[in-house]
Amino acid sequence: MAAFLSKRQVPMSFENSTSGRRYLKWAGIGLALVIAACSLLPAQDRPSADRLIPGKIPERTPGHLMLAWPDEALIRKAREMHPFDLQGRMELALSAMTSCTDPDLSYLSYSYGTFNARPAWMQHCLGDFVDDTGRHTDAMWMIRSATDSRLNDQVIRKMARNGMDVVEDGIAWDPPQEPFTWYGAGAKPTDRWTHLPEATRVILGMMSYYRATDDPRALETVRSMVHQLYKIASKDDRYLWYPDFNYERSGGKILPLAVAHGQLPRLTKPADGAGGAGNWPAAFMGMMILPSMRYYEQTKDPVAVELVTRFRPESSCLRSDHLYGGRSCLDSRLSWGSYAASVWEP
Repeated sequence: MAAFLSKRQVPMSFENSTSGRRYLKWAGIGLALVIAACSLLPAQDRPSADRLIPGKIPERTPGHLMLAWPDEALIRKAREMHPFDLQGRMELALSAMTSCTDPDLSYLSYSYGTFNARPAWMQHCLGDFVDDTGRHTDAMWMIRSATDSRLNDQVIRKMARNGMDVVEDGIAWDPPQEPFTWYGAGAKPTDRWTHLPEATRVILGMMSYYRATDDPRALETVRSMVHQLYKIASKDDRYLWYPDFNYERSGGKILPLAVAHGQLPRLTKPADGAGGAGNWPAAFMGMMILPSMRYYEQTKDPVAVELVTRFRPESSCLRSDHLYGGRSCLDSRLSWGSYAASVWEP
């Protein structure tokens, strides 16, 4: 496992600050310092031909994509940047997202970084394999649209391909090994598995990428994911729900992790998707609503309508103190999706 927990060490000497402009100033400098540390890695100009396999950690091989590393000029620019220079901060974020990647591991992101250490460091964790391939692709292609930047184009396109590569049979698969696994207090995955909320970020990213490039593979990837989300959902004559937000391939089927490991019966009820015996999947799965709506706007696929409209009333009817338990982040993930669906007219 140690091979996948490589750290990028960055010397940091500035003082902590949490007030107004000074905070934004030092946050920008700190971000630039972290990404500048990646310049210790070699970069060459040959394109990389590696391709991720869904649910499998790739072999470590040197990456050779063109990459403009952050330098002292960028650090100086970050130090002097006005807090409301939004385009400047977009370009800084673009540099960070492309530089805080692992060129020896198919340019997977480092989504975990520690700033309260001397030196600061980054490591791989859950989110790097699936979540960031979609989340960062969504952000980077919107930034390109807003700024017309073409910074680190090869890496940006590679990250988009990663988002498509991790999907098979409509599921964005994570490996079952550390550091790309997480199961909380539930069962531990024994085969490739998916955390459905992070997989919704792939839908989001691929839609932004498709709208910018017209790459048909991106749209087909989204179509397969929306259809599979509908297929694996538990259903009755009114609702659809997810009794778990972690799913695993088991016996040739894609099952809720809790079902595959005997923690829930095969026949679940809507309450299992809203607290009950489950793990708040109704709230987290609200994250699929807006990406599915964006897909419908592009394609008019009726499956997306079924997915959104049959999930929304289940979530709204079952919301309770037991569901949220004071967890405001879960509340917001369900609420913004449910509100959007409530005013939607497909």
